[in-house]
Amino acid sequence: MRTFRPVVAALAVSGVTISFGGCSSAPSQSTNPMTRANAAVRRAAGIALPIIVVAQPPGVGCVAVKINVGGGGPPWWGVINCTNGLAYNLPGGPGPVPLALPVGAVSEKAYDIDSKGFTVGVAITAAGAAIPTLWGPGGAPVAGWPTGPCIAGVPPLGIAAGLYKGGFPGFPIVGQTLAPGPAQACWWFPGPHPIPPPPAPMTSIAYDVNTKPIYVGQFAGAAAAGVGPGGPLAPIAGTTASSVAYAINTGSVIVGQEDFGGVCGGFPKGAGFEGPFAGVAAAVPPLPGDCRGGLEDINDPGGAVGYSFNPAIQQAYGFGLAPPYPAGPFNINTGVAGPWINLSDAPGIDDKQDIIATDTGAFPSQVYVIL
Repeated sequence: MRTFRPVVAALAVSGVTISFGGCSSAPSQSTNPMTRANAAVRRAAGIALPIIVVAQPPGVGCVAVKINVGGGGPPWWGVINCTNGLAYNLPGGPGPVPLALPVGAVSEKAYDIDSKGFTVGVAITAAGAAIPTLWGPGGAPVAGWPTGPCIAGVPPLGIAAGLYKGGFPGFPIVGQTLAPGPAQACWWFPGPHPIPPPPAPMTSIAYDVNTKPIYVGQFAGAAAAGVGPGGPLAPIAGTTASSVAYAINTGSVIVGQEDFGGVCGGFPKGAGFEGPFAGVAAAVPPLPGDCRGGLEDINDPGGAVGYSFNPAIQQAYGFGLAPPYPAGPFNINTGVAGPWINLSDAPGIDDKQDIIATDTGAFPSQVYVIL
């Protein structure tokens, strides 16, 4: 797993850190007043698009997680994580629907949402146990899920990290089991059963899955992919030994993040990457002048989103987006006319090119949806 803590959804359980997003543990914004003033001018001159300010609980900071096209219901579904220890569905608008804590849980994190509003994530008990959890569109945990342990004879502890966008129950769910021994990638549904692990004590996780079914994630610190339900994770050609694959679309194009040599504001230099399953991935550079970046989601048309970082500021960016956006690396933070201070991360994009992003320049942090 990556060792740095990102500005968006980070969770440490049983000695394993599950992380999505950028690379700063503090709100990521420029401390230079002139730079911030210039950014405000650029935002005002940016592309004009409909903006939704998510109605978060009063005084509670939240971070964006994912967004998906609505299937037969609201126009889209979003999901956010908040500092009150709760996650929320966003059924096509600003009003959040809290995801109810399962019995015995004291906090939760959500990691993905499908076209019907089903959400996967993890619930944490008072004793610190991580319970993989599936919530329905109304916010209630789905009874009887998971259907069993990932590894026979051990408690079903772990994290449900990704599900295919088409809608539960017809499509797979993947993630990670935390017992026994090293954390191991898991196929949670249908099943569940383990994805063959790397040699101990190395860890693995599956972050996303499509209908093939191909899952992507990380093993032994490197970006990896495999064919489900029982195929092992294998390294993705063209990526570095320190990397992670975050998302895969229906066409089996994979995106993620990789580290290079050198230092970037206390973190390794790095970039996003994109490439076909069973092909060779290519690095996707961060914004001009930045020294680190990552792609966290990709839609079926091929548009990807994530973050770009330099020691002064981290910003949301996109790559391969359709008009009205430019196709190359694009600064969403200043390239779209919006009310935010600094969009530091865009972890989700759907097939209509709706984007969910976090303003960590605000206090408390604020989530926006760009339609």
